[in-house]
Amino acid sequence: MNPGLNMTYLILGGHVEVQKYRYLYFMILFTAYILIICCNTSIIYLIVIHKSLHEPMYIFIAALLLNSLFFSTNIYPKLLADFLSEKQIISYQVCLFQVFIFYSLSCSEFLLLSAMAYDRYVSICKPLQYPTKMRKITVVFLLVLAWLLPACQVAVVIILNINNKLCNFTLKGIFCNNSLIQLYCVMSRALSVYGAFVLLNTGLLPMLFIIFTYTKIILTVYRSSGEVKKKAAQTCLPHLFVLINYSCLITYDMIIARLESDFSKTARFLMTLQIITYNPLFNPIIYGLKMKEISKHLQRNLLSPVKPGDRSYAELVGLLNNHFHPKLSEIVQRWKFNTWNRRPEESVGDYVAELRKLAQDCNFGDSLTVMLQDHLVCGISDDRIQRRLLAEDSLTFEKAQKIAQAMEAANRDIVDLKSMTEQSRFTKGLGAVSKMEDGGSTSQQVVRKCYRCGGLNHVAKDCRFVSEKCHNCGKVGHIKRVCRMKMEQKGGRGRQGKQAHFLEEENVESEEEGAEMHHIKASVTMYNVHEEISIPREEPIRQKLKVKGQNVTFEVDIGCGYTIMSKESFKKLFEGSNAPKVSKCGIKLRTYGGHKIEGRDDALQRILARHETVFKDELGRLKGFAAKIHVARDAKPCFYKPRSVPFAMKKKVEQELERLLEEKIIQPVKFSERATPILPRLQRQNLW
Repeated sequence: MNPGLNMTYLILGGHVEVQKYRYLYFMILFTAYILIICCNTSIIYLIVIHKSLHEPMYIFIAALLLNSLFFSTNIYPKLLADFLSEKQIISYQVCLFQVFIFYSLSCSEFLLLSAMAYDRYVSICKPLQYPTKMRKITVVFLLVLAWLLPACQVAVVIILNINNKLCNFTLKGIFCNNSLIQLYCVMSRALSVYGAFVLLNTGLLPMLFIIFTYTKIILTVYRSSGEVKKKAAQTCLPHLFVLINYSCLITYDMIIARLESDFSKTARFLMTLQIITYNPLFNPIIYGLKMKEISKHLQRNLLSPVKPGDRSYAELVGLLNNHFHPKLSEIVQRWKFNTWNRRPEESVGDYVAELRKLAQDCNFGDSLTVMLQDHLVCGISDDRIQRRLLAEDSLTFEKAQKIAQAMEAANRDIVDLKSMTEQSRFTKGLGAVSKMEDGGSTSQQVVRKCYRCGGLNHVAKDCRFVSEKCHNCGKVGHIKRVCRMKMEQKGGRGRQGKQAHFLEEENVESEEEGAEMHHIKASVTMYNVHEEISIPREEPIRQKLKVKGQNVTFEVDIGCGYTIMSKESFKKLFEGSNAPKVSKCGIKLRTYGGHKIEGRDDALQRILARHETVFKDELGRLKGFAAKIHVARDAKPCFYKPRSVPFAMKKKVEQELERLLEEKIIQPVKFSERATPILPRLQRQNLW
């Protein structure tokens, strides 16, 4: 207490051996402060000067980095001065101001992260509504709310604490934070409740909102394409990384005041330094490296005053690598190169590509091709190819690669030839085995027929009736002459004298990859009776099988080549994390007659129903935007006279213009400085 000036001073007792290491502390934190200022201001400057970055996401990033600048300036200058001073003290009024700035900016950080989460949610989950939801006025409102709401609520706490009586004058920290409450003689219960309320609506509620939005984003991205997943990861992962780290540090700061002496002084000192250093220093690095647009503009600044177009591609790559990625250890990279062997399912081409990738950071120089050649021979993991390469004279890397790929292709061809030889004993097409009559003899003839038309000079995938509609069953892909539905109708319930044993192979194209697949179907008639028969219905044969350790009852179907489980049964058996991974299947399921079984995937109908306004037949309209046409400043307006319309087309042109007026695509004007004539040209179906 200083009675003359009516000032109360507090001792900052959280320093560890400051007299011994004062200059070391000063240099470390001074360097950190300079880096914080340079990194944050660089990214903010890029966002401000480049109009392409004037988007909500980048504006929120700039606000977050500006927050870090104010946060650091509130603490670092006083902390650096304390390191060089004999006494580490601070006045009570300045301490309260430091607490106000510290917690106002800390709470606003959570609200800014919530605004960024909302921006990503609208961009990924509701992209068509993004321009209307994230307008300029919305962004300004979110920024004002993020800074003003915490400041007002924290200010109430500071004002109520100004006249509180102090019974202790030594803080356990190196700057003023919530450990200040330990110095008061009496802590107001109402003030504690209000502090919990402030923590709830500026910390916990934003955190719950962020968790909700990212849950929705993850569910949406999971059902999307690979490109959407990649874009979402590029924009969302830095945000999540910053959020998790900042939440952990702030949680420590909130609970440290309640631990009192349970936490050692050195550990408290190190954790406090991490709070004031980690986020302000790493936020610009994380956002600068992970955001594609910011990285692109940073590249231009690195080259300034030289333009990127004046540098070669190799120079650009070298500059970015030197700036973003420090040089890797050559010893470690060579160890990875020397220990990499070809995996069982890896092709020779992929193996060579992986070797080239691993050799990039090994600095082999002129011996690169020799190293690649040696490791290709030693790590090929195929005895036949390895023996062939070792027996070769004057072997080079290119020659070794060609030999290995040729032998790999030959192995695949041999497998295909063997499979074709084994399948040649099966007949291809209906009637490949002669029909059996009473007392008749059998004679077998192998004939390759197209199942689409019955032709003998081509395969099914090259048939000209591939898109033809059958006049018997209405299905597309074959003609009436070879329709299996027709054959089933003829050979169904009734006389059985024309049926016989036969095997049939069907060539169909896989929907997944367009490859030809072979399905062997068996049609067996056990008895040859010339009379009407009626087979009584019997109960199906059921068998219990173990699936992932659970007993599941299956119905036996000896005519089906695949074991099938319904989606409902799968979900009932496997719930949560125990469910096995399911991937897309390219197999076509067909009936006994050969017709494809259509699925019941209504995803398309659900999308059409959800976005009805987008897919309706009427012309869509983009509301809330005005198109801008940029022309040269010295461009002179031109008004061209209209062209005469041929009399035969005049009525149709008038009808089309009336239609465009009714749909509000065009509108009449009395005068215009610019005009150009239309050139009517009729297209098919009267389309312009």
